[in-house]
Amino acid sequence: MEKGLLLVPDFTLFGLMQHAASDNRERCYIIAAVDLAHNGELSTAKKLIDVAVESGCDAVKFQRRSVEHLVVQSVLDRPFVSFPEFGSTYREVFGRLELCEEEYASLRSYCAGRIDFVIAPLDLESLGSSLGLDADAYKVEPQCATDLPFLEALAQQPKRILASVGTCSAREVAEIIHVLSDRELVLLYCVSSDPAPVCSLNLNAMAWLRQFDCPVGYSDTTDTSAMGAVALALGATVVEKRVTLSRRARGFNHAFSLEPEEMRRYVEDIRGVEQALRRQPTQEVQPCEAFAHDEERKSIVAAADIDAGTILKREMLACKAPLRGLTPNFIPYLIGKKVVYDLKRDDPITFGMIE
Repeated sequence: MEKGLLLVPDFTLFGLMQHAASDNRERCYIIAAVDLAHNGELSTAKKLIDVAVESGCDAVKFQRRSVEHLVVQSVLDRPFVSFPEFGSTYREVFGRLELCEEEYASLRSYCAGRIDFVIAPLDLESLGSSLGLDADAYKVEPQCATDLPFLEALAQQPKRILASVGTCSAREVAEIIHVLSDRELVLLYCVSSDPAPVCSLNLNAMAWLRQFDCPVGYSDTTDTSAMGAVALALGATVVEKRVTLSRRARGFNHAFSLEPEEMRRYVEDIRGVEQALRRQPTQEVQPCEAFAHDEERKSIVAAADIDAGTILKREMLACKAPLRGLTPNFIPYLIGKKVVYDLKRDDPITFGMIE
């Protein structure tokens, strides 16, 4: 069967409960997406790599585009007024923001031994120009997910591929898998909006994507920092989030990207949830709960002074903190028992005090 031609099987929706946390859950791969946050400046791009490294990310991602091959001429010639400092037309703006071949090579070298370098070509031309960079992985952005010639060319590269499938139908997702069947592939749920309103999210879609028998992840396009840890808890093996040096910077996507300290906390939250999900499925007192356990939980205590030899009645007992004796669930056991020692009011009661 030729690549690009297939019959789509009758998939059934997997419920969210199909996925359960397991002790052998793999470590989540966190990508700091630079995209155009470098504003066409190599020094800024390197600073953003530093932010990704210092935040604990596993990879940094750069988009790459060949302006003349990206969109039709009428769009390239269209006036662009949002950021006039970058140019007056789409062609001028994207030409100003795109890094050159030597600059991408410099960024690749800057990442070596520190963090993975992921490249997201947006067209065949930029894919061809990226082959010499020896990227650790390729990213398929949502606008490329149905570009069959692009996917077929990408399938020839022996690299891991991360594919965002925002706006894709089940048939289109199956097409991606079919064309890239010989590659290590991760499907990323995303909402293709900049930014994506939180109310538009359906993170349960990751459970739906699992029916395609590929690892799943989440490309986070919201302007919040809460969704990465949630996606991890729901089974994401890859999480991508945009990064910037400043939300107030001029240019694309800065306003809804994470600043350095926010990115650090974003990664920290994901790692915290990851650690929590690796614990055995049992309830146990944690070291940080020692004070609450010993000082705030209640004991059975004498409600008033009680003489030795007294037969205990319910009204002779009270429940008060701290936990120094029997817990209140033993009250039914104590009723009708004889007190062996004299007790003062608020004395905690233990098994050794009764017979």
